[in-house]
Amino acid sequence: MKRLSAVLSVLLVVMFVLSACGDSWTYVNWDKGKLEAIQKSVDEGHMVGYLDPDNVVLEYITRHYPDKDKVDMSAMPSCNKEGEDYMCDVKLKDGGTLRLWLYQPVKKGKGGIWVVRAYKVINK
Repeated sequence: MKRLSAVLSVLLVVMFVLSACGDSWTYVNWDKGKLEAIQKSVDEGHMVGYLDPDNVVLEYITRHYPDKDKVDMSAMPSCNKEGEDYMCDVKLKDGGTLRLWLYQPVKKGKGGIWVVRAYKVINK
């Protein structure tokens, strides 16, 4: 019984530490019809900014991110391809990082629009 109690105590500490690390993503809910309409518009040669991950990040922060006043907008995002998606980091004014997870919801590959799937703040 003491051993089980010790294991449970350790497990609770680990769970607390992980939850305090800011490792949870905030997912963005997009309307599927809106995404399909944007993809159609891009396919017709309009709204081509959705093809550039850096542009998508800056537009998302400007129009949708709830704490945009905390973002250092003088620094460009740093985007890296990870599998089929992009992970983009933007500096925060307090020295932390805003990480945005981009994906292609309608069409994969060349010509597919990019949107923010989720974001999280990584403390310095």
